[in-house]
Amino acid sequence: MEYRLKINDYGQKLGIEEGVAARLLSGYFLQRRQALTFGKDGVVEIKSEAKRKDMLATLMEFDYPIGDGRQVKLREIARFIPSRDYMQIKKRDGEVVKTVFASIDKRKTTANDVLRAVAPLLEKIGKEGIGIHLMGEKEKNTQLAKEMKKAVVVALFLILIALLLIFSKIKYALMVISVIPFSILGALAGHLPLGINLSMPSVIGILGLAGVVVNDGIIMLDFLHGTRDTGKFFERAALRLRPILITSITTFLGLFTLIFYAVGEAVILQPIAVSIGFGLLWGTLLNLFYLPTLYAVVNRVEAGAIEK
Repeated sequence: MEYRLKINDYGQKLGIEEGVAARLLSGYFLQRRQALTFGKDGVVEIKSEAKRKDMLATLMEFDYPIGDGRQVKLREIARFIPSRDYMQIKKRDGEVVKTVFASIDKRKTTANDVLRAVAPLLEKIGKEGIGIHLMGEKEKNTQLAKEMKKAVVVALFLILIALLLIFSKIKYALMVISVIPFSILGALAGHLPLGINLSMPSVIGILGLAGVVVNDGIIMLDFLHGTRDTGKFFERAALRLRPILITSITTFLGLFTLIFYAVGEAVILQPIAVSIGFGLLWGTLLNLFYLPTLYAVVNRVEAGAIEK
């Protein structure tokens, strides 16, 4: 509540002005510096304020000096007009910013869920001629999404260039890259059992996952390169089984604690670990079964004797 002061007829006859009254009252009801002194931390300000300054009765019974040593109660010379108002008004680029707070379970509800729920109301307000500019987390997510799109394009391009340096033909590079979109399914599925909503940290983890699953794909495809019959094909594929499994399992175990037992500030990194960990497990299966199968189909590996 805010109380506005209005000098009445009696106060005006006494020659009291609202501006003068406001300056006088501010000295009593706001903090007032009385003196400066020195302490162990340097210059110290000595301020004073009334203990009951926030009580309406204190304001109404305030003895207002009118000269010649006489005083009059403030309630006798002024009217108090109550009204509800904001404690503070925040602005950004000259426009008023409204902030809405709510208590939600972040594991079940995200900021995007809330925005979708209030979208009809915002649309209705916008039709009334009121400008709406969503800021805060929505603004950050929009900006981050634009930057992530650019990062994905650059990352895939660099991965393709690196693969072309290893393999002589572009079809082999594209085979390895084809594992990336399928491995994303594992990252998305990993969020479900843990009850974690897909967020920007999750997307960052998926971007990091792309580089991890490609490593196993390179190991498998480089070892299969040049095979033309099923005998050598299965023999070489089997030789890569243990190295790929050990690499993937040890990486997942390194992320295990962060995935299942994240506490405190580590919760922020949990979606990244979930995307990389579960995406890597699914990507490992893809590199062990999908990638060799794709190689065999594209290169038309012919049936032959399987060496034991």
